[in-house]
Amino acid sequence: MKKYINKLFYLIILASLSILVSCEENNDNILVGTGNVAITDIIPNIEYPEETITIQGNDFDIVQFVFLGEQQVEFQLNENIISFVIPKNTPPGMTPVTLAMAQNYRVASEMEILQRPNPVISTISPTAAEPGENVTITGINLNNIETVKVSGFDANVVSSSATELILTVPSGPQNNTLATIEVTTSGGIVESESIFYVGENLVANGTLELGSGDDFTNWSKFNGGDGLIASDKPYAGRSLKAIAAGGDAWRTQFVSDPTETNIGVDYIVNIWIKAESEGGNIRFSTNSAAGALYSGNYDISTEWQQIEWTFTNNDPATRLVLDMGVSTGAIYHVDNITVVSTLSGPPPAPNLIANGDLELGDADNFTNWGEFNGADLMTVETTEVHGGSRALKAIGAGQDAWRTQFASDPMTVEVDASYTAKIWIKSAAGGNMRFSTNSTTGALYSGNYDIGTEWQQIEWTFTNNDPASRLVLDLGSVKDAVYFVDDIEVRKN
Repeated sequence: MKKYINKLFYLIILASLSILVSCEENNDNILVGTGNVAITDIIPNIEYPEETITIQGNDFDIVQFVFLGEQQVEFQLNENIISFVIPKNTPPGMTPVTLAMAQNYRVASEMEILQRPNPVISTISPTAAEPGENVTITGINLNNIETVKVSGFDANVVSSSATELILTVPSGPQNNTLATIEVTTSGGIVESESIFYVGENLVANGTLELGSGDDFTNWSKFNGGDGLIASDKPYAGRSLKAIAAGGDAWRTQFVSDPTETNIGVDYIVNIWIKAESEGGNIRFSTNSAAGALYSGNYDISTEWQQIEWTFTNNDPATRLVLDMGVSTGAIYHVDNITVVSTLSGPPPAPNLIANGDLELGDADNFTNWGEFNGADLMTVETTEVHGGSRALKAIGAGQDAWRTQFASDPMTVEVDASYTAKIWIKSAAGGNMRFSTNSTTGALYSGNYDIGTEWQQIEWTFTNNDPASRLVLDLGSVKDAVYFVDDIEVRKN
């Protein structure tokens, strides 16, 4: 009943204001009734929904209700200052702000409600990523995040600003399938329009981020090397600039390291590319001991575009080749080179490690994890993280691997079943580590892994021998080596 009375009050005030124009006190306040309540300022008087507004004025102690347009809003009173939050669904435009007192006494001013800008996606990098890997989106209005979904599954937001959003691909989507990324902010919803795959990019350094100068790690320049340099007009991060030698497509060739592939299986190649002028033309091919495969020709425009080629593989160690030499002097910019298998399958098995992303815990403690040896050498890390806001920083005690040990809670696993453990790890200046299990039936050990200074994912497959094994990271062998560890998982094969 109160709700209807309040709405009736508001309708009365609208009718009264249209008639009693002679009751205007000044340009800022419109009065209905008699009293000393006055609005002296609305701060700010132009604002977005869900933001806080402050009203300053006189005699606010008798204010009973506050209306924004036709909506009654909850408010806080501190002497002669009223504050309230603009409701999310408030329509944009000039809107009355009305203070309602007893005996139909009303004081009104107005403010402008802005429409929150819709998010816009400009780039997505990389073009393919597995669950647990990060994806960077650039664009505008990417802050004020509410949800991010990949193929309908909620994704963890690592960080967001107005121009950049970093998310972690969730478990759930089918492997090696096209996926839509949906970003919801307080301003609206946007869905990705470019091609994106949930799955492994079989090409090493497909984003071209690794390397220095005009060199790209895991890539070779078979022909026309002088015309294959770092781009000054990248798509995302670091890109390739290719200047065509002319005459034949093969005269300018950018070639991947060999990629482990299956004979008889179809693979999809996808790249981002643009030309500096119209008339460019390229093709894909493979470098294979069983005979090269060739795509058709692709006309390249002056805008960033994705082009794809599907081929049936004929070699267990395929090199992807970009043949860009045919159009003399043509200049291309290339990025996000991707090869994915067409063999799709169910989502990966669940991660059996509790708190594998290390986000849960307080200070230097990690929920569901124990520090078996070298506890004083293991602390929380909040800067060098692979995903989220927390990672492990571990320092090698030296002499033996087990002298710095980070161990999971017991897992529920099957005896004689095969499992794969994976971690993301980097070191400050190089190091060496191993996996092991803590088990009542005898520990299992991996080989040793050399750890570099860039984030890398290492994995160990083992046949389990205990129904409640613990995963152990043995980080102690290299004295004073500093490691950063994140996103730990164990999945049944």
